[in-house]
Amino acid sequence: MKEITQIERRQARIRSLRQHMAEESPRTLDNELLPSIPEVHHVIGASQRLPLHLGSFLQLHASDPAVTVIIFRFKCVNAGLITQ
Repeated sequence: MKEITQIERRQARIRSLRQHMAEESPRTLDNELLPSIPEVHHVIGASQRLPLHLGSFLQLHASDPAVTVIIFRFKCVNAGLITQ
């Protein structure tokens, strides 16, 4: 009986989340909707309109361990030491 109650609660929560997402998505995605003009082949979302210079980013975050790993792997790939 305990499992059935847990399953029903989970299902109710999922329904609630889906309803909340359905109500909110049209308002939050208004500026991200696809154009109705067929001549437009590429759509750049509002969140992707701000380019970031990769070199500046790497210099700014040089002490970040993730960035140091990325730089190391990039150097290895360019040197032919690894293939991925």
